Amino acid sequence: MFDTWCGELDLHDYTEFVLPAVQEIIAGLGGSVPVIYYTKASHHLLAAIVRAGANVLSVDWRIPLGKVRELAGPRVAVQGNLDPAVLFAPPEQIRRATLEIADELGGRGHILNLGHGILQHTPVEHAQLFIHTGQQAEFLQSQPAGKSRS
Repeated sequence: MFDTWCGELDLHDYTEFVLPAVQEIIAGLGGSVPVIYYTKASHHLLAAIVRAGANVLSVDWRIPLGKVRELAGPRVAVQGNLDPAVLFAPPEQIRRATLEIADELGGRGHILNLGHGILQHTPVEHAQLFIHTGQQAEFLQSQPAGKSRS
């Protein structure tokens, strides 16, 4: 479920009008498929969003992944949350930002992704660098303790 506008609501309106509908949709699926629930600009709604019942909460770059994990608990995966504008930065900055996000949850219960769609005119090689860096981070996190990122 992709909700780029819920962040425009205040907590009361989200809780009264949106959350019940989202919960009904997720419950109606009866666990037959995993549900990823993406919300944009929703940091002020996060405490309610975690009650939606999704298997994965996908968030934008405005929300620290640790905060999502703290509120959602370990049974809900977290997806996100690189600012897509970072892909216009120099390569080293893309690498650094990607590794910081990958490290935030230590690779546990996290799907590395952009915090929203890729922006028009994003250099293809910068998107590829993001993906490659994420794959490298996943490999490094799977190594025994004591290995470094050198």
